[in-house]
Amino acid sequence: QLVRWDRATNEVETVYDLFDYVDPVSNAYLSSSYGWVDLECKDERKSRGIEWSHGSSAAVGMDGDYLITLRNLQMLLSMEADGSGARWALASDSSAVGDGGAFDVYRFDAEGSKFWEPHAVVATAKDEFFLVDDGKSRPNCTGATDTCFSRAVGYRLDHATKQASLFWEFEFPLRKGAGIANEEAEDLFNFDGGYVAKLDRDRGNESYIVAFTAVVVDDDATTGHPAFVFEVDAAGDAVSKIRLPRVPTTHKSGSYRAEATTSINGELFTRPW
Repeated sequence: QLVRWDRATNEVETVYDLFDYVDPVSNAYLSSSYGWVDLECKDERKSRGIEWSHGSSAAVGMDGDYLITLRNLQMLLSMEADGSGARWALASDSSAVGDGGAFDVYRFDAEGSKFWEPHAVVATAKDEFFLVDDGKSRPNCTGATDTCFSRAVGYRLDHATKQASLFWEFEFPLRKGAGIANEEAEDLFNFDGGYVAKLDRDRGNESYIVAFTAVVVDDDATTGHPAFVFEVDAAGDAVSKIRLPRVPTTHKSGSYRAEATTSINGELFTRPW
């Protein structure tokens, strides 16, 4: 479900039941991302079930819509902000959306533009959005650091052609164009989560914050993964980097998010006097 939480009253309102638009009955999509979850009913009966869609992030769009990533379906949904229904779906595997039904089906401009296990969607302009492509279900990824890599990606939409075009990406340490085999072997692999956003500041340059918050590294403990946070320029090059300690979690999802802030304790870029 997509819900709206009123923090003043602590009331939760359901905006959408996503099973009205994608569900395992009408389209039994096969995915390598599924996992088992423990279930407990109101009468205290317990069971286990398959986690179907795994909503991994939601954001307010720039065009009167909500953007929702469904990790296990390799999908991004656009839903009307007034609750009146779906707009479009973008999925790396077209069989996840079938014939579309209630929404328009959008396609990628190229095979290499597709995302796998998306997180942290954010709209930055009309018909423009960013997200983290964890890549754990990318073809050839086995879960090992020498076959998997993650990246932050930016897309622009063309509604006339129903196409999403990749216009920006960041992976580390290699840049886009190094070749898929080299990227798989060398670039960081983020197990789960992550964050990307355009930095909001007036310093004469366009830059982004990118966080891979559960990076699989050689010295990993069994309790979690460390985080790597980057400032990245408009060309997709790292300007600065920091590694943060691992955060022990049940599923080794690390710190999951890392957000930018203009100040920690009132510091300014300009003199206060």
